Amino acid sequence: MFGALLILLGLTAGLKLPTVGTIAAFYRRPAVILGVGLVLLAILVERGLLVSKPYIEEIPRQQIQAAGRSHGKICDGEMHWLNVPLGRCIPPHFDDFVKPAISDENVTRIVFMLDQTVKPAWNRSVQPAIDETERSLKRVRSKVTVLFHDLKSVKPVPRNMAFRMINVNSPKGRKPEAHVFFYDESWMTKNPVIGREELMPKRMMKVNPGCELFAELHLLCESYCFQADDQNQDLAGAGTLLKVSGAFN
Repeated sequence: MFGALLILLGLTAGLKLPTVGTIAAFYRRPAVILGVGLVLLAILVERGLLVSKPYIEEIPRQQIQAAGRSHGKICDGEMHWLNVPLGRCIPPHFDDFVKPAISDENVTRIVFMLDQTVKPAWNRSVQPAIDETERSLKRVRSKVTVLFHDLKSVKPVPRNMAFRMINVNSPKGRKPEAHVFFYDESWMTKNPVIGREELMPKRMMKVNPGCELFAELHLLCESYCFQADDQNQDLAGAGTLLKVSGAFN
């Protein structure tokens, strides 16, 4: 407001105004420059460009689906999915949420770390879509890795937390970020997919690097990014999951 007033005073310098008399033309240029600067500063502050972003922020409900689609197209480096529901991985949603990441050369690796109970559904509905996509791209080696674990044995929050992490080990130095949600009625909804109901998130939290929670999520990915027969790693991952879930209590 003050910036706009300065611009007005600068533009009217030299004119005789009813209430303030004549404003010297000498002040025209400084007033206009200062006014424009204050207006630009107000715009930057309003848009949050000069304010540091919080470590944890909620993704608006109406933007969750659009964000999921865009992340498959803009991710750089590795993409990790832990304990996520398969609803958005099964065709036709596969074409919006997974296929763009497989096709994108900037995505170097995609790792799914899932509960072993979803393995039949994965083999039946998701793996064929991945194979078809990579055949069409004439890839010799798949960039998608899927690892199944007994995640339901983790106590006291069995199968409660899910998240994806993008821009892991980014070659271009992009900052990673995690998107967390929970298996709960307030966080998930059921949508029909190929004649049956699949869970999809309706609330999601974005966790940025720099806080302890992000470090724990990253450690959790590393703990489960291995073959399921390594019991020592499974125990380490379970302990980390307990610690991470406590951050939201």
